[in-house]
Amino acid sequence: MVDSRRRAIQAAIPLVATLCMVAGAVDVIAFILFGKIFIANMTGNTVLFAASVVLRNWSEAALRFGVVVTFLAGIFIAETVLRRLTAGRERQRELFTLAIELAVLSWLAVTPHPDTLRIVLLLVLAFAMGMQNNAFQRIGPIKLNTAFITGDLENLGEAIAEAEETKKRTEGRERSAVFFTTWIAYGVGALMGAYGAIDLRERALWIPAGLVVLAAAMVLRSPTQSS
Repeated sequence: MVDSRRRAIQAAIPLVATLCMVAGAVDVIAFILFGKIFIANMTGNTVLFAASVVLRNWSEAALRFGVVVTFLAGIFIAETVLRRLTAGRERQRELFTLAIELAVLSWLAVTPHPDTLRIVLLLVLAFAMGMQNNAFQRIGPIKLNTAFITGDLENLGEAIAEAEETKKRTEGRERSAVFFTTWIAYGVGALMGAYGAIDLRERALWIPAGLVVLAAAMVLRSPTQSS
C-alpha cells in the first residue's frame, strides 16, 4: 500500500509541475502585458482590486473583480456541471479543461486584439484556470492547488514539520516533495513568462500554451486517472 501510494505520487509530480508552470507563466504575462492583473492568483487580484477602488481607477477595479468572479465560476462549473456531464470520467474532464486553456492562450497569442475582445478572453482564461484548479486537485490522497500556491506553501510548512516526527516521517517527506514541487514549478513558469513577455510580448503566451499541450499528453499517456 505504501509503495503504491509512493509510486502514484512520483508518477503524478511531472503533471503537477507542468500545470503549476502554466499558472505561473500566465499570471506574470497577464500582469506585465494586460493591466497588472493575475489570471490564477486571486489573493493578488483582491489586493489589487482594493487598491484600484481607493485610487478610483474604476476600469482596473472592474477587470480585477471580474477575473475573481470568473475564476470562481470556473470552479463552480467544473465541480457541478462538468463533473456531472463526464459522470466520473476524470480524464475527459481534465482534457476538456486543458482544451479551453489552449484555445484561449492561442487566441490571445495572435495579435492584435481589440481591447473588448482581449478582456473577454482574459476572463475566459481565468474561468479555465479555476476549472484547472478543480479538475487537478489531487495526487492520490494529497489535495493541492495547481493554479495558485498560497495554500500549498502552508501545506509545505506543515509537511516539513510532520517529517520531523518519527511516526509521520515518510508521509511528511512525500507531502513536502509535492508541495515543494508546486512552489518551484510556479516560480520557474513565472520566470519563463516574464522573460517571454519582455522579449516576445503577446507571443509569450505560446509558452504556457505549449505547456498545456505537454500536460494534455501526460494525461493521455497516464495509465490511471491523475486526479
